Amino acid sequence: MSAIFAHWGALFGSIGISSSPRQVVWGCRNPPSHVRRLRLKAGDGEVALFQLTVEGRISTCLQVQVSESLGVGVNKERQEGPHPHMVHFDGPNQHLLVPDLGLDRVMVYKLDHGSMSPAEHHLPLAPGSGPRHLAFHPELNVVYVLNELLSTVMACHYDAASGELTPTEARPTVPGAPVGVQGQTFPAAIRISGDGKFLYASNRGHDSISDPWQRPKNLRNDAWNLDMGLLGAGPDELGQ
Repeated sequence: MSAIFAHWGALFGSIGISSSPRQVVWGCRNPPSHVRRLRLKAGDGEVALFQLTVEGRISTCLQVQVSESLGVGVNKERQEGPHPHMVHFDGPNQHLLVPDLGLDRVMVYKLDHGSMSPAEHHLPLAPGSGPRHLAFHPELNVVYVLNELLSTVMACHYDAASGELTPTEARPTVPGAPVGVQGQTFPAAIRISGDGKFLYASNRGHDSISDPWQRPKNLRNDAWNLDMGLLGAGPDELGQ
């Protein structure tokens, strides 16, 4: 399970740290200059694996994976190329899951004794989905993928042995809201409660926090969202 997530936004990237073995992964888009020097290779769509020292400091760069360029996506302003937006170790630390907003894919990498290689299975999503973050259910073999550009959450069965994700159901974070290129709501973060009963997504533009899986069918839109109007616009990260 990833112990720490540190985000610098779209300019830099995100970090995922495994509990055992001591390894750190940096998913990077337009890395800063000192990271370019450290990694000896730069460019969009890279995922780098580093060793951690006993003190927890980032040490040797063990490996770099470069995402395949699939050209410009449906959303030309946001999908001009690969854009890994999050890195997340699975529970056994055998696979690394990387939602790539630019490729409309969740990339899966197999981890083995300090090395990573592309798994046999990646999760392709509908064009223009823009997968941003994901969350593992604490008890079930389920992964929830948050799609920023279509404002949906995709539930997937997760095979821990192979790392394969099988989509089962998608639900909107804000039903009825315009999405896609003309979208007015863009979810940012997804979290699941420790008991696995509640799922939360923050919605920028709509300025709310919603639970797509707990909304009763007869409940009004404004009754199942936490309105962030009084707390400020554009809710981004959610605490765990």
